[in-house]
Order: sequence, then structure tokens, then C-alpha cells
Amino acid sequence: MLKIPGKIIGDKLVKGVKRAKHYMKFVRGYAWSKEQISRAKAAGVKVLELQEDTGRVLRITLDNVLEHGTNFQFGGFEPQIGIAESKMTEINTKQGELFK
Repeated sequence: MLKIPGKIIGDKLVKGVKRAKHYMKFVRGYAWSKEQISRAKAAGVKVLELQEDTGRVLRITLDNVLEHGTNFQFGGFEPQIGIAESKMTEINTKQGELFK
């Protein structure tokens, strides 16, 4: 049984990633196992958020991952679905610092 990676906050699944390790050149973005996506959807998740160790935060709706993602399977790993970084929205986490 696979657990859902990250932390569910409301309808958002938040996961920290190391870009050098988790970025997949094959899809030019990131991937999740199909089972993890199914479990997240069953848990009510609507948005996936990746917090890179570079400080960048990327978001995409679960529906967009399912609609635009690339299905693949490498070696002995479980089936996965990858999504290009270009399909994600970069969140400006520094917004508002001008008003401090």
C-alpha cells in the first residue's frame, strides 16, 4: 500500500522536492505514481503543490495532471504520470514583502 507523499492541507497536496533528484528530463517536469494520484483524488485533493529546494513553488490542478500528463513506467517502478513544468503555475512566494 502506497502512502500519499507530502501533506494534505484542505484540498491541496503539498510536497517538498529536491530539483536535482526529482526533476524528470523525460517529461520536463515532475511525476507521481498513478496509485498516489488515485489516493489523493479519493482524499479530496484538487491541487498539487511542489515546493522545490530552490525556493520555487509550482502548482497544478489534479484534473490538469490527469488531462495533460504523460503515462509511463520505468523498470520495476509502478506506473507513473508525469507533467511538464510548463503546464504548472509558479507561485510568487515573495509577494507582499514590499509591504512589510
